[in-house]
Amino acid sequence: MKLLFIIYPLFLVFGCSDKNQQQKIDQLEQTVQDLKAQKQLVSQPPANTSQSPPISDATCQATKKGGFYLFVDALPVRKYNLVGVISSEELGLNSLGRQQYTDLRDKFIDKAVQQYSGQADGLIFNFCAGCIDKVNVIKFE
Repeated sequence: MKLLFIIYPLFLVFGCSDKNQQQKIDQLEQTVQDLKAQKQLVSQPPANTSQSPPISDATCQATKKGGFYLFVDALPVRKYNLVGVISSEELGLNSLGRQQYTDLRDKFIDKAVQQYSGQADGLIFNFCAGCIDKVNVIKFE
């Protein structure tokens, strides 16, 4: 492309003596226009749609387990509706301090599968030391 910018001005300075040179200049001008159009297409960010939420340094892909996307200390980017809530009291458990994280997480997932299978897309975990842990069951819009 740099070569085009060097050759093209030379044609303009020295002029065109015949039709062949004029055709070459026209072709060069068209090539430059095409390259500019391609550069604009490449440099434009993708359109933001409901299917492609804005991406930032904090955007990530959620883990999926038991048919649900899991959000721990995080919130989904897409809009969602609350379908239900499961608490550690319903599971007969105390706070996370008495259970390993994975055991507690898996018990919440099992309960969600029993109650909300096919009705929900994700689980938002809200762990609270010394109080009741809760999971919000959500369905994406």
